[in-house]
Amino acid sequence: MQQASATEGMQEAQDVSACSNDGATALDARGVADDTSAQDVDACVVAPTPSSLKSAFDGANEVGLKNVLLADAVRGARRKREHALSSEDLDRLDEMESALRASMQKYQAAMRQMEVRFEILDQELSLRKNRNPIHHVEARLKKPASIYEKLLRYGVPTTIESMEQHLMDVAGVRVICSYIQDAYSLLDLLRMQDDLAIVEVKDYIAHPKPNGYRSLHVIVRIPVYFLEKKEMVPVEVQIRTIAMDFWASLEHDLKYKAVHDISGNDVAGELKDCSRIIEEAEARMQVLSLALDAEDDAPQPLLTGEESQEA
Repeated sequence: MQQASATEGMQEAQDVSACSNDGATALDARGVADDTSAQDVDACVVAPTPSSLKSAFDGANEVGLKNVLLADAVRGARRKREHALSSEDLDRLDEMESALRASMQKYQAAMRQMEVRFEILDQELSLRKNRNPIHHVEARLKKPASIYEKLLRYGVPTTIESMEQHLMDVAGVRVICSYIQDAYSLLDLLRMQDDLAIVEVKDYIAHPKPNGYRSLHVIVRIPVYFLEKKEMVPVEVQIRTIAMDFWASLEHDLKYKAVHDISGNDVAGELKDCSRIIEEAEARMQVLSLALDAEDDAPQPLLTGEESQEA
């Protein structure tokens, strides 16, 4: 029994050492132009040794997101093999985690502030229109692995500083409405809030993506107040109807979670056709919804993106 345990322990140590060495090589070799997926990184950093940690950390003037990925693996390894990491390694790990935590804190604050703003708008609109235009609000922060992969696709440095400069969707808020006009009305209300900076608007309702995706995408900068400064933090706001969200959820699941093909079906073609049918149904439902609004609050005819901007 003891001999078997010793054999398993030796094998485990060999596996850890091999994976650590491969992981260090993979991380050090990851250039901006490298298209290797982050799964390869995750597979190679299961339990790095102090030597591999040191080689990955040496010469780093900035806190890189590749090191944050490494930190995720080290965190699990530390729980099982605390003796494998030196105090210097643990200090460096804590430093990386603190840097990411400080950066993500402001995105968390900006995201929450946007949620509250939409909650207030929905309450006021409910009093005026006797209904709730907003069905519900969702929010999310990008995970480090997703941030890392997107920076690689952009061809920019994989650092936290680069993340703050190049990524506008680290914090995201999704607003689900009942009708198309509700989505445009909420966009107009955001434009009226003078402390918000509207950075970009992409109207995928008037101009759907080739695959049939429809939604309003708005990048805003919202003020976040700290002890000694104010910072305008970007948040991506997606505004869509319940039907659009249902379609988008199915498209996402089919793209990333499907376990087998649907025999005899052109999935992409079917999804695009479903999007067209939903668009037609929503236009008809919008007309019927006029009966729900007071005369002075009745929505104007729908405008396309260009017509809305001209108005």
